[in-house]
Amino acid sequence: MKTKQKSNVGRNYIPVVGKRLFRLALHWADGARPGTKRARDAAVKAMRGRKRTIRGSRRADRAREVVDEVVEAIHGARRARNARRSPSRGRRSGARPAPGATEAVTNRVMCETPLAERLRQRTQRRLEAVNPMRRGAAGGHSLQVHVVSDPTEVGYTVVMDENRDTYAGRFKGWIANEDHHVIRVPGRWLRMVHGAGLAVVDGLLTLDVSPLERAPEGVELYRAVWAGQGRGYQVRTDHGYIALTRDPLGGPEYACHGRTARGALQGLKRKVDRIESVRLAPNVSLSRLLRDADAQGIEVRLSDARAVGACHYGIRAWCYAVGLDPDAGRAPLRAVWEGYSKNPAPEARAAMIYAIRRYRMRPVREATAMRPANVSPLRMGVRPLRRVSVYPSRPMPSGRRLR
Repeated sequence: MKTKQKSNVGRNYIPVVGKRLFRLALHWADGARPGTKRARDAAVKAMRGRKRTIRGSRRADRAREVVDEVVEAIHGARRARNARRSPSRGRRSGARPAPGATEAVTNRVMCETPLAERLRQRTQRRLEAVNPMRRGAAGGHSLQVHVVSDPTEVGYTVVMDENRDTYAGRFKGWIANEDHHVIRVPGRWLRMVHGAGLAVVDGLLTLDVSPLERAPEGVELYRAVWAGQGRGYQVRTDHGYIALTRDPLGGPEYACHGRTARGALQGLKRKVDRIESVRLAPNVSLSRLLRDADAQGIEVRLSDARAVGACHYGIRAWCYAVGLDPDAGRAPLRAVWEGYSKNPAPEARAAMIYAIRRYRMRPVREATAMRPANVSPLRMGVRPLRRVSVYPSRPMPSGRRLR
């Protein structure tokens, strides 16, 4: 059986990588595989007499990728072999395993793995699935998760590195950046954060939460640690409070991050009140409204986002995630719309509608400041710049007719 498994893998991959690289893959499969891509690339380059053209490419990194594929194939063949042989020990070759034998082998492997390592692996899988931060530089990236017991160690760090082995041809030797992410979360993250639906709140990755009492009815308040997208691949970790309400399905509906519990609660109330009020008429779409207002040079300001209840941390994280500079204080309406198309946050939509209303009512405000006492600006001939109504339509009271 052992010879058959090896011959199957060899029959598939020796014509592709050659005998020398296949021996190297066997050596790596026995536990001698270097931990970094750079070290594996160096080992492949240093091998003399190896096959040069692999799957139509002569690049060393392509050869290393195929060798890694061979290693995984060898590991898979060995796992399949062990799963067939272990339950049938003491019986004739080729007999069917007893019922539940495969599950017994899986349980035995899980029991051999330390409990702390199993918790770390499961936490890493969940974080890799929900992590909203920017990853994937040209030179490669990695993500490591550590489960810590000290709350002061909770955080998210990014280490930037570089290499000169990524590019080939006329660009060989050019610098390629690498981003390596390290996340430290407590052991209760799966239960307290992911299980409660708080892994990602308003585009921010929640690292730790502690529920607090005395919150208003229907509102949940937490002391929390979260991470937000920064410039480029950088990530910023903040400590503060999260106030949120739940939707009918149990997920976060409206949420606000703040430095203090009072600030988070006030920001949540402001967001609920103003996002509900800043809505379009049922027969008007935001894209149509944008076409009408795009030629007027409207800009969306940070004050517009704050006016609709968006928190400081969420504004900066959203701007960095879509490629806008929050330090500029404003951005063209078209740029904000393109960012909204990439990351459709309800606060961004409300901020655009608020900016359009603010711009179209500007002539009325200017005339109000200059008008004499007790004179309406509409009597002075001033009309708001509004070609399409952005306000919700209201039913006409009974008994009234348009003239």
